[in-house]
Order: sequence, then structure tokens, then C-alpha cells
Amino acid sequence: MQDSALFDHITEKIRLKSEMTAVFICLEDFTSNFFAPKNDDEMQRVFDNLPPALAQVMKDSYLQEPVTHENQSLVHKHVEDLKDKLRTLRVVQLTLAFQPNEEAIAIFSDWVKKNITVDTIIDLQFDKTIVGGALLIADGQYKDYSVRKKLAGRFQIQRDEIVGLLS
Repeated sequence: MQDSALFDHITEKIRLKSEMTAVFICLEDFTSNFFAPKNDDEMQRVFDNLPPALAQVMKDSYLQEPVTHENQSLVHKHVEDLKDKLRTLRVVQLTLAFQPNEEAIAIFSDWVKKNITVDTIIDLQFDKTIVGGALLIADGQYKDYSVRKKLAGRFQIQRDEIVGLLS
């Protein structure tokens, strides 16, 4: 599998920043274990520690030929290039008032990948003080779609009316 195809395949699977962090940890573990001298059984166990989808992609990419010192160097370079590319993923910070389930995460991620770019992931935060709605930070822009903001505006109007009556 070509480097760009591997990157595309992995980024399709990554939805959240926390998942990207897990992939980085797996890649670090992979490189630290893959490059130690091993027999074929030990080499297979290196992949067993990875998440199944990532393990299969890595096996398809790196075990097409017997592992030699020369192709280990190439694999190491490919993994480092992959990590560099993963660092370039765009991140949208999404703060919600509730802990979303898998279905909600899938919906949010699908929308982001479809409407922004496929190489965008979500940094999901939880903050019950926003009451409802969401806070978004993307490309340095902050958007507050929270219920807290709407309630604060409403309370300010009522406060001003009450102060006006007391004056």
C-alpha cells in the first residue's frame, strides 16, 4: 500500500483527537517493537498489540515481503512520515453539554469530514455548564451556540427591565 493510501485509510478511521493520540501510541509501540530482532511469530505479535483495523492495514503494507534490515529502515521512514502527516490533520474543538454515545460521535464526525475536509478530526470536550448546544473552535474562530449564552442574554434583558422599573 502506498504511503498516501495508508494515510488516507487511517484518517478515514480516525474521528477524534483521542483516537489520533491512540494511533500515535500504537505507532510508537510498533516502531519500538518492530525493529528489534524477531522471528516470524514474534513479528506477528507486534501487530496483535495494534487496534485490529490499524493492524490489518499495517500488515498489508509492511509484511508483503520478508522483514529484512533494509526494509525495516524503509518501514521506519514510512511510519515517521505517517506520524508527520497525522500531525497535519485539522482539528475542530467541539464542546458539548453531554457525553455523546458512539452514534452521536459518528454523526458529528461524518458531518465534519463531509462538510469541512476528510482530514479533519474532532477534539471532543464535555462541559455541562453550557447547559445545551455546543461551542466550536475551528481555524482560530470561536462560535458559541450554547444555551448558556442564550440564557445569559435573556437574563440581562430582564435585569435591565427590573433596574429600569426600580429607577
